[in-house]
Parts: sequence; C-alpha cells; structure tokens
Amino acid sequence: NKEGYITMLVQPSFTDIQEASISVSSNRVFNPIKRSASTLVRIKNGQTLVLGGLLRSTESKVVRKVPFFGYIPIVGWLFTSSSTRRVNSDLVIFITPTIVSD
Repeated sequence: NKEGYITMLVQPSFTDIQEASISVSSNRVFNPIKRSASTLVRIKNGQTLVLGGLLRSTESKVVRKVPFFGYIPIVGWLFTSSSTRRVNSDLVIFITPTIVSD
C-alpha cells in the first residue's frame, strides 16, 4: 500500500519421512510426518520477519551386540549395549519482503 506495508499470508509446511516400525511382506513402510504453521502478517517494506516454532523431537534406540556372544541365551546381555538418542530441533524462517515497482 501507500504507507509501504505488505500484508502476507505465510503458510510454511515441511514433511519428513520416517521409517515405520512395521513392514508389509518384507517391504519397508515409511510414514510422512508433516509440520505446518499459518500466520497473517503486516510488515513494513524491507523489514525482516522471523517465523519460528516448528518444533521436532525424535528419539531412537540403538542396540549393539558382539557377534556370536551377544546372542547366547542367559549371558548374551553381558555382550550387549543399548543407548537412546533424543534430538530436538526448531526450524526458524527469515523472510524479508521487498516491493518491486515497474
């Protein structure tokens, strides 16, 4: 408009692919995980908009065994280690709109 403001509808959407814990006839199955947000903003020409809050938390468990010894009944756990890994992430988007005149 004449005052130099821009009104925008911002709808970022992101899809991650995660392997499912089940499989169908020995084929791997993947689950899409979608994150999205929606906001209506009014910002001055040339100013930067910071959009955040698209959070993601993933957790994975890893089990490692010493070949042969890790599979022995009763004492196999002595040759086995397991760990859990948790990763948290936050996606931040920077948008700087500019009015282009003809």
